[in-house]
Amino acid sequence: MKYYPNNRLDEITKRIVELMPALDDFFSGNESISGYSSETFEYVPSGVHRERQGIFFDLIDEKISRLFTASEQLDIRLPDRSLGLKGGVVDHHGILNHPVLLGVNVTPHYSRMFDRKENGDILTFATGNVPLNDPLHRRGFMIGGQRVNIFPKSDKNKIVYGLPKYTFDFVESQKKSGMWSERTDREKSTLNEMQALIDALDFDSCYSLGDQITKINFHLWPLLFAEGIRDNVSNLISLEYDDIVISYFKRVISDREDSFIHSLVFDKDYRERARDFFDGKTGAWNTGKGTGTFLFWALDKENKHVSLRLEDDCLVSDDKSTMITLDEASVFRALDEKLILPGMLLKFSLILFYLGMKPFAGYGSANYLSVMQKEVADFMRDDFLEEVSNFESLAMNNVTSVPVLLKRDGDGNVRDYFAFDIISDGGLGTDYFSKIDSVPLKYFMASNLNTMYDYAYNLYGSGEKELDFRLTPEDYGDLFVSI
Repeated sequence: MKYYPNNRLDEITKRIVELMPALDDFFSGNESISGYSSETFEYVPSGVHRERQGIFFDLIDEKISRLFTASEQLDIRLPDRSLGLKGGVVDHHGILNHPVLLGVNVTPHYSRMFDRKENGDILTFATGNVPLNDPLHRRGFMIGGQRVNIFPKSDKNKIVYGLPKYTFDFVESQKKSGMWSERTDREKSTLNEMQALIDALDFDSCYSLGDQITKINFHLWPLLFAEGIRDNVSNLISLEYDDIVISYFKRVISDREDSFIHSLVFDKDYRERARDFFDGKTGAWNTGKGTGTFLFWALDKENKHVSLRLEDDCLVSDDKSTMITLDEASVFRALDEKLILPGMLLKFSLILFYLGMKPFAGYGSANYLSVMQKEVADFMRDDFLEEVSNFESLAMNNVTSVPVLLKRDGDGNVRDYFAFDIISDGGLGTDYFSKIDSVPLKYFMASNLNTMYDYAYNLYGSGEKELDFRLTPEDYGDLFVSI
């Protein structure tokens, strides 16, 4: 299989696919973004999954109604429930910034997002179970090639989920740090305008930082598009969905004691079998290496991750500071008090394999969700065969984190295009979006192949890396002759 016309691109891509086989479908295709978008968005849930999704949709509606009050008169138009539950399951919740994360919103919705009247708005999800210093935000956002810090360095390892509301004062912080004097007049103007926009938002309906980010992104999103097309572009409703997942988990536990989710957490024999089976497996825990966590993460007083292990009938941290009995009342209380939140294995078993949500994934998650799907099916097959048949054929490898928003720099090289730079330039127009639809979507992944290879090798490789070169913009610039 030849993935790219350029041999250097092709060589590194072959190594990536060898390490993460689930990505072969994406790199083998030649669809443009419009074709890929239509195919990826298409989804007809099974009858059992459609029934289960109703409660989840109700929880979504409740959160949106709380956040966006009637007094704001925003005319939000959610997609029809009959289209099935789908969304970005691993997008890191933060203020719009990195083109990889912007791609999660653009790629699967491209074929629908320019006719809001007909197709409604974009509903997607982002996880708050990431630190403020995650690699795609690093405590702030980028503009003019330099980062604007929102959160102090001392908070870098705090998890977004559970943090209280925040006062955003990045312009003042830039001035105090001395960075303001290094900004161009245009950048200063953009930062002042964005500060004023955020200052004017009504956060009274917000319970947390995550809620604030959802509202901020709703109002920043239209500014990524040229003024002449904004009215026709779908709004973006990117919800931090950890609280929704927890509410849904509690409903399943209370109402469906016969479910595999209930057995995984509260059936002593079944969870002990799970502990042994998933030890060292994808998205779970590794006793030998001391990594991961058993079903739930704990959050300490600094709102940082604490790993838990199963000890008798309790979730226990290494230092014994957290000890939670695995009965419904104790687990529900710990969830309500934001002392714990579901880990990857439990969360994805719930929302993907029980609920049947179609994931819009990143390049890493497209692979590990596919692996996890097989491992969970293998574990469940003897006890919950009918459930396995419900989810075994669902596509997990729906790669959407494609940096389709790129630009050429002064030297003619293709570079990442960060959200605030796009806003500073007045937004992208119809011509730009027509151009990115003129080449295969996978071409836009070329600028990210170095990072993908490093990620794949660090997780799945062994020995020394075999490739002795790094791709440069010159290697993939010819793929975008029309841009």
